[in-house]
Amino acid sequence: MLKEQNIAQGDTISSLKKEIRELELSKARQESQKAELEYNLRAGEYNVEIIKNQLENVNTETALMKA
Repeated sequence: MLKEQNIAQGDTISSLKKEIRELELSKARQESQKAELEYNLRAGEYNVEIIKNQLENVNTETALMKA
C-alpha cells in the first residue's frame, strides 16, 4: 500500500517538475519576445524622430527657396 502511494506521489512529482520546466521555458520565450517588441518599439520611435527631422529640414529648405 505505501509503495503504491510512493510510486503515485513520485509520478505526480515528476509530472509537476516537467510542468514547471515547460512553464519556465514558456516564460523565457515570452521574456525574449517582450524584449524584441520593446526593441522594435524603440527603433520605430527613433525612425519617427528621424523622419520628423527630415520633414522639418525639407520644410525649412522649401521656405528658404521661396524667400
